[in-house]
Amino acid sequence: TQFISEGATRRGHLLTLIAVETLRDVGFTAQELLNAGHTLPELKMGGFKAKELKAIGLKAAALKAVGFNAGQLKGGGFNASQLKAADFTAAQLKAGGFTAKALKGVFFTAAELKANGFTPRELRVGTFTAKDLRPLGYSVYEFREAGFTVANLQAVGVLLPELKEAFPATELKEGAYGCTEMRAAGFSAKELKEAGYSAAEKRIAGFSAAEMREAGYSAKKVKAAGYPASEARDAGWGVEALKGAGYSALEMKQAKVTALELKQ
Repeated sequence: TQFISEGATRRGHLLTLIAVETLRDVGFTAQELLNAGHTLPELKMGGFKAKELKAIGLKAAALKAVGFNAGQLKGGGFNASQLKAADFTAAQLKAGGFTAKALKGVFFTAAELKANGFTPRELRVGTFTAKDLRPLGYSVYEFREAGFTVANLQAVGVLLPELKEAFPATELKEGAYGCTEMRAAGFSAKELKEAGYSAAEKRIAGFSAAEMREAGYSAKKVKAAGYPASEARDAGWGVEALKGAGYSALEMKQAKVTALELKQ
């Protein structure tokens, strides 16, 4: 027994004299080298990976203390919960490859993730809602860039004047805003034409025939929308254009078109 004990002691002493990297290369395990007196920093310097050290029961905090970063520990099989418990910050976990969704799953708040470098888009993909992010001070433009819709923002109380700063008229129309609301918010007849609002809707919203002409509407479209000949004439269309649009002689008489003009 004495000889066996002395042999083990001599073997352990020999192991401490040989570089850890060499011992690892010839097949000694991390546990054997720790038993022989090598330290954890030596094992790290000798090339042992986080996965090998985790396999012998070492915790994330111990590996962090000797210089393993979050990415190395993630690669070694440690999860976000274990690394959070080891006092890694959200920024360190982000740098290590953990997503906002993974960190949300271990109870990091949206505010903490924002403070540690996560973008609004990353937070949305991480399943944080507009309601979660609204208190964090993001602009409507940042919400749109992150992929939130008009409907998402309407649901958390963002009003049309704010939405107008970031969303085109087309998307706001899809959000069920009427033409009258859009005009009140400052959209032009041309913008609303491009968004797909009809000429009749714009007449009801209060756009003048002159504004319709500036927006690119023809006299025929203006007539079809219900504008009287007098407004069309005041907008700058001549008698021939009014005739071509289909206004009757009576309508043009009411617009103060003279018999001589009608004859020409």
